[in-house]
Amino acid sequence: MDTISAIKDRSSIRKYKDEPVEDEKIKRILKMGIEAPSGKNRQPWNFVVLQNDPKQDIIDIVHNKARSLKKEGEEVGTSLSTIRTLRQAPVLILIFNPYSDKDRQTLDEYQHSVDTQSVGAAIENMLLAATDMGLGSLWICDVFVAEDEIAEWLEVDDELVAAVALGHSAEDAEKTEREDVESLTTWIGEDSDEE
Repeated sequence: MDTISAIKDRSSIRKYKDEPVEDEKIKRILKMGIEAPSGKNRQPWNFVVLQNDPKQDIIDIVHNKARSLKKEGEEVGTSLSTIRTLRQAPVLILIFNPYSDKDRQTLDEYQHSVDTQSVGAAIENMLLAATDMGLGSLWICDVFVAEDEIAEWLEVDDELVAAVALGHSAEDAEKTEREDVESLTTWIGEDSDEE
């Protein structure tokens, strides 16, 4: 599959088949993630791949924290509905920034922004690689409700930036509508079409 096709075909998958993903495919997806560009070549990412019981432990942590917060009247967004997806996906990858602690006090605002953008590029590469391999994926931020508890369970101090679910899709996800490029773009300078 070429890059343009992978970009066009990629969609957020929320239902997965009960089939494992081969370790070699997971490693290749991670390798494509670290091939991403990063600001000042900092490569601000570490990955934790969770499967089977450890994955379930993390899901339970997120579920329990989201339920607890909701019971206290706190806003938990879509965290509880995302639990179903996390349970179905055979692989959950947590992405951390090793240069930023979980309290976000080790980096200034500028560097934090640059690192977060860099991690986003790595995640996009991973999602496109999964699509290329015929796998479904989902970029997840709902794990943030339990980021402190996840860090404690994993015994890490790094900042949790996002999670990615991986697996064999059990749905034909519809592409969401995108605005057309003309409505989102301002051209400044000479118009090459007028020559």
